Amino acid sequence: MVSPQENVQLRNFAIGIQSDLGAFSAVSLSHGIFTLLFAFSTAIFVRRGLKTRASWVMFSVTLITYTISTMYWAADLAVIAYLLKYALIDKSDLELSARIRGARLAAFTVENVSLCASVLPPFISDAVVIWRAWVLFTDQRWIMILPISMVLGTTATSLVYVSSAVSGSLSGQINSRLFGSSIILSTATNVVTTLMITYKLWCHRKCVVKNLGTSPRSPAQKVLDILVESGFVYCALQVITLTLDSLPKAPELGTPYAYAVQVFLCSYTVIAAMYPTIVIVLVNSQRSFVETYGFSDAGISAQPDSQYRPATAGHLSFAAGPQTEITSITGAESVKRHVTSTEF
Repeated sequence: MVSPQENVQLRNFAIGIQSDLGAFSAVSLSHGIFTLLFAFSTAIFVRRGLKTRASWVMFSVTLITYTISTMYWAADLAVIAYLLKYALIDKSDLELSARIRGARLAAFTVENVSLCASVLPPFISDAVVIWRAWVLFTDQRWIMILPISMVLGTTATSLVYVSSAVSGSLSGQINSRLFGSSIILSTATNVVTTLMITYKLWCHRKCVVKNLGTSPRSPAQKVLDILVESGFVYCALQVITLTLDSLPKAPELGTPYAYAVQVFLCSYTVIAAMYPTIVIVLVNSQRSFVETYGFSDAGISAQPDSQYRPATAGHLSFAAGPQTEITSITGAESVKRHVTSTEF
């Protein structure tokens, strides 16, 4: 006969498993989409060849982030398997409370793998965004001091958060604040860097208008549009994640609100890992987010222009029409430079 206390323990354990299964389903869906994107981006690199350092770097980034996402997915599955096996199948001679306690201890090591995997994709995405801005601001390296400082702060905060969560040296409240601080720094890094790329897009448009008298959508402008739009979408995702993490936790287990928060926070890791690959696929198709989701007919009505060559994920050209030199307005001074190719 099951006692009332054991009924409560079994109910809470079942609610936890149900919540984990819901989050795992969302992670599986996101990882399945990532698998398709990774296969598509790999085909792009294979077809075009890894001829430049930028191509090798971007292929390595997609491979590493996909591997981390796979580890995260596998660790989540292993946690659920450990909990069910230990609590309901093995150790049947022990009391229910002892079995549940043992199941959580058995799953603790695998949960640490999931925890470590969850902090890596946002850091890699931040590093990729900073690299893109670094390439664009070749003549103003000093402007990169702020975003680089913030990504270093994100790295330090994430390391402290992971080490304290694994060792249990700090309280859960402090760990939650460390997690929130890392997201704040990561969001600030992406906002600042995306605004910098937006400024470079504005300068490019101004140069084209000055030299051509019009502002056609060149491949370089399309790539910059994708970088800006994807950057702001990713920033919005981080703001939502930070908001959900900052809200008061649900007082009861198993509420729809608690399920929604856990599902979103678990999916955030895979989406952050997916972000560089999404940009590569969009750049390859030469379509921005606006065109991809049908808010613009530019992709349908636009005709190919012979004065531009296609831009790729590994190559971005700033063309200036028939002239061989353009005037680039950066800050308060104007500098003349030859049309060059900037690698991404």
